[in-house]
Amino acid sequence: MNMTNNKKLIPEKAVKSFLKQIQGDRVNLHGFLMMLEDEVIYEGYWEPFHAESMHRMYSVGKSFTSIAIGLLEEEGKLKLTDTICPYFEDKLPKEGVHPWIKETTIRDMLCMTTAHHTTTYKRFPEDDWVKSFFHVEPTHKPGTIFSYDTSSTHVLSALVERLTGMELLDYLRVKFLDRIGFSKDAKILKDPMGVSQGGSGLICTLRDLSLVANVCLHMGEYRGEQLLPREYLMEATKKQVDTVLQPYLDEQFGYGYQIWKTRHNGFCFYGMGGQLAVCFPEHNFVFATTADTQGSPNGLKNIYDAFYQQVYPYLEGVTLDDSEETLSDIINHLRVPIASSIFEPYIEGKKIMAQSYRMQPNQMGLEELTVTIDGEVGHFDYKMKQKSHRLTFHLKEAYHQNFPDTQFECMCSGVWLTEDVLYIKTNIIEEYFASMNMLLVFREDTVTICMKKAAETILQDYEGFATGTRTYGGQA
Repeated sequence: MNMTNNKKLIPEKAVKSFLKQIQGDRVNLHGFLMMLEDEVIYEGYWEPFHAESMHRMYSVGKSFTSIAIGLLEEEGKLKLTDTICPYFEDKLPKEGVHPWIKETTIRDMLCMTTAHHTTTYKRFPEDDWVKSFFHVEPTHKPGTIFSYDTSSTHVLSALVERLTGMELLDYLRVKFLDRIGFSKDAKILKDPMGVSQGGSGLICTLRDLSLVANVCLHMGEYRGEQLLPREYLMEATKKQVDTVLQPYLDEQFGYGYQIWKTRHNGFCFYGMGGQLAVCFPEHNFVFATTADTQGSPNGLKNIYDAFYQQVYPYLEGVTLDDSEETLSDIINHLRVPIASSIFEPYIEGKKIMAQSYRMQPNQMGLEELTVTIDGEVGHFDYKMKQKSHRLTFHLKEAYHQNFPDTQFECMCSGVWLTEDVLYIKTNIIEEYFASMNMLLVFREDTVTICMKKAAETILQDYEGFATGTRTYGGQA
């Protein structure tokens, strides 16, 4: 590999440190590539993998499916506000489709805000993956809360193939992949019915992935030619929905149209096992990897850590000098994180609120809830399995109390993420260390809530989704 001027920005010592950290963390990386200002500056592969190796990209394919949807929108063959059911009348239940499925839009599916809490074809007795999306019982109102659902992408892949009469990858080849030199041997696996697995079946080279990511980095422009719809990609690569309940840091920056947001205002094509194409438009930089980290719980985190610690600072021109704060100052100000210290508060978050809701049947047994806020203090009153409880939270600090139905002290805080999305964070801090986080989305006369708990033997009911209809109140 020849030395270029771009390598002066990211020196070889940075990449050597990156590779040393990857090795030290025992990450099963198969390949890496770094592209700066449209030029590959570093690239490497672990034998037996090489530059021409066709590699399963898993959910990276979701971003390709999204691109195809954007192209069809540009052609006028669909609108993102279209509901999905009319396109698949042959797949709907004979007894009638559930109202939440009926109101699901293409945009909901792109944003992973469908009515399902997880992928449907893994819970359906038939081989028809597309049909499963319309038949499996939904759990909550669509268009509200992020929940990773590969079946929604699969239905979008089927939609592309219905509207074009072509296989998904063939359509993308005609529209732009052939133009940028995408591998002829690349393919997408099929489901049992012959539909392209747009959500998880893409197989291509690392260079192919980097080429597509770089086109998206430039909002669809390639060598002076606009190959992909700019306006669509601008929306696809910005945060459309909050993902704060995701378990890993690098999944908590939001989600666009089948594309993840990342640190430093970047975006990412992201597939299981360490398939990544992380794009930083402000630096005209792409970092891509192939790997198999499925057997390592920290494998993906280790890839990100090595990159952000050893390489990214050079993009920012940051020197890793010591802080001006003294160690004593830092130690004296250590605090367990609260909601508003983790996520930036929405500046116009509600200070006065009183709203009550009756919940539809749900897995948690949550029957009713009321949210009241007066200044910086809020109350989450709820009835679960015929018992009434209260959690009090504070918008700027931690409120200490016993967790309902226990004798365990907890600290509870909240933050408005947008004008209609409230995040409540609860940590039990004695004997049974545990956490329970909630996301509430208020839309018109409904609320949709997602609870996620991390606990050994307690809080068993605090996990799941529910939607309710307002019975009282509004914003004062």
